[in-house]
Amino acid sequence: MKHLIFIFSCFFLFPVNILAQSQTFSLSEVDKAPFISKCTDSINSADCFTEKLNQYIKRNIDIMKLVKKKNLPGQAYVQFVINETGEVKQVKVRTRNKYLEKEAIRLFADLKIKQPASINSKNVSLKHTIPITFNLLEFDSYEEFGRKFKSKN
Repeated sequence: MKHLIFIFSCFFLFPVNILAQSQTFSLSEVDKAPFISKCTDSINSADCFTEKLNQYIKRNIDIMKLVKKKNLPGQAYVQFVINETGEVKQVKVRTRNKYLEKEAIRLFADLKIKQPASINSKNVSLKHTIPITFNLLEFDSYEEFGRKFKSKN
C-alpha cells in the first residue's frame, strides 16, 4: 500500500512542479520587470525595461548591413522569453523579410539581462513581444546616419 501511495504521489506531484517552473508571465503580471540597466528613480520597472530595451535596439541594430542589401524599411515582431536566470530564450520573429529576421535574432541573442523579472521576490520567466521598425528614421539626422555608416566601414 505504501508503494502504491508513493507511485500515486509521484505521478501527480512531479508534473505540477514541472509546470510551475515553466510558467511564463507578461510584463503586466510581474512585480519587477527584467533589469537591463539603470533608469531614473521616478520611473517604474516596466517602463524602465521598455525604455532600455528600445535604447538597446536602437544602439545595436546593424542598419548599415540592411541598407547595403536594400532591405529598408520594414517591420518585425519579436517574441522572446527571459527565463528565471535572465537568459533570453525562445526568440521568434514574424516578418516578411529574411534579412530583418536575421538581424532581429542577432539583436536578441546578444541582449544581456542583469536581473530577471520577479513576483514576490522570486525570479520568474517573462514572455514579451515588441515591434521593431527598421528604417532610417531611427536616426535623429542624416549626420548621425553618416557617422554610424563611417564607423561600420
